[in-house]
Order: sequence, then C-alpha cells, then structure tokens
Amino acid sequence: MTTIDNYIIHNTQYHETDQMGVIHHANYVKWMEEARNMFFDSIGINLVEMERNNNVFMPVLFESVNYIKAAKYDEKIKIICECIKFNGIKVEFEYTFHNMTTNELCAYGRTSHGFVDKTFKPIIFKDLFKKEYKILKENINCNIND
Repeated sequence: MTTIDNYIIHNTQYHETDQMGVIHHANYVKWMEEARNMFFDSIGINLVEMERNNNVFMPVLFESVNYIKAAKYDEKIKIICECIKFNGIKVEFEYTFHNMTTNELCAYGRTSHGFVDKTFKPIIFKDLFKKEYKILKENINCNIND
C-alpha cells in the first residue's frame, strides 16, 4: 500500500480474488478503511491514539459500494477518499476506485460514521476534541455543518 496525496494505491493480490478471478466484493470495504485511515493520518489525526488514549471509537453506521467494472489480480487500484459531510457528530466519506492502467472507474462507495465512547454511548466529537475538530474544519473539503 502506498500513500500519495489524497489517495492510496493498492496492488491487488491473488488471495483477494473470488472463484471468478475478480477481486471479491468484501475487499472494497477493507480498502475503504485503509483509505479513510490514510485520510486522517494525512491531516494529522491519529485514530489509533484516540482509541487508546481517549477510548473514542468511530463505528461504521452505513456503508455501500457500487461496482462498475471488475478489478482483477495484479492490478493497481487507486482509491480516493474524500470527506463529504461532517457536523461534529457524524462524518461521511465517499470513495472511488480506479484502475491505474486504464483509469477506468471500477467502483465507488460511501461510509457514514459516528463517534462513541468505550460503552458505545454516542459522543459529540466537536465538543470533546476541539483541537481535532479544528484540524478537520481546516483540512477537509466537505460540507461542515455546525
């Protein structure tokens, strides 16, 4: 996995294919997580630290993937992750998956997340993490609703 700007490049692996020889659909969800983590790392927010030091978690509330063209073994897939909505309580991301050789769109997806404490009680991120909230506001290109 390589991180470049606002996307990652994933080299597809044989073990990610299904019986038809194409990348199994479940891998796209894993790739979205990798791209999302890269997004946070790139703006200076360490999600692992937030979990370990503050017992704050970001569960998936919704996810979807629309498949356009099959990705196959030994292809390079560019995965772009963009924040499309953030209101201090929930955050939504959009993802696109492009074949690096042909530049064809293979799939696109979306996830929505909340913020909870270790007891799974929802928290208001913008109230508890003012510094990180400010970083998100200054570094993302999305609709921020206060």
